[in-house]
Amino acid sequence: MIIAGALFKAAGFLFVSLMNLVFRPYGGAYLALLTSIYPGYDPVSGPLGILVGTLYSLLSGALAGLLFGWLYNIFAARSKYWSPARFSLRLRPQWL
Repeated sequence: MIIAGALFKAAGFLFVSLMNLVFRPYGGAYLALLTSIYPGYDPVSGPLGILVGTLYSLLSGALAGLLFGWLYNIFAARSKYWSPARFSLRLRPQWL
């Protein structure tokens, strides 16, 4: 989950930032948001800014993947404990 989250977030960021280089207003609000979150990232600085932003996105995607995987494992373990197979459920009334 960590690698998938990191690659997904980094690929998304890289796509938006490269599209911003070609079509200048594309993703401007998203990149402005990331400018306020990632210190040292500036979308105007060109290739260096894209590299710094991609590395930040890789790190934040890995952290999000780690958190999501951890929560998934916790809930999956609890749902296995509370599964219907653990309890004897009667699907029809006893008098039939």
